[in-house]
Amino acid sequence: MTYKKVKNLKAEEFKRLTGVHFDTFNRMVEIVKEAEKSRKKTGRPPKLKIEDQILMVLEYLREYRTFFHLGATWGINESTAYRIVQKIENILIQAPQLRLPGKKRLIQEDFPLETVVIDVSETPIERPKKKQKNYSSGKKKRHTLKTKVIINQKNGEILCTAYGKGREHDFKLYKRSKVKIKKEVRCLADKG
Repeated sequence: MTYKKVKNLKAEEFKRLTGVHFDTFNRMVEIVKEAEKSRKKTGRPPKLKIEDQILMVLEYLREYRTFFHLGATWGINESTAYRIVQKIENILIQAPQLRLPGKKRLIQEDFPLETVVIDVSETPIERPKKKQKNYSSGKKKRHTLKTKVIINQKNGEILCTAYGKGREHDFKLYKRSKVKIKKEVRCLADKG
């Protein structure tokens, strides 16, 4: 689905498809266009517009598809799909507008915070070639990566994240991330 087709979707359908809101997507497009302006133009113009490139990257991140499948879907070579994903990811990672507040904000006095929600989720990955035991999840019966998320309950803002291998216990991941929370802030978490 190209951006021409996707932009006509309802807001909730667009979020379900891409994992981001229209506002965030438009901000991503602006950031990439600014980065492209400052780049020196050489070679042939790209086959995909910037909006389509970002959609392809979101599709890759959301569905964990192979570059072969991405290339076949978007009508480009597998190596071109890889280069586009790397380029767009690097631009978006370096953009200060898309950064999370970070764990230091949790202890700052000027940051109003009443309740935080902490949870850990497992994401399935392809079986690694080496050290499979580290990524093997005991309860999911597959290879996974763990993601810890701390969210402000009041507005749903993601404050910080941490990552670990599938075998690592949730509380061990929390301790390793060295997150400090003010004593007056309520914390909602499961027993893990």
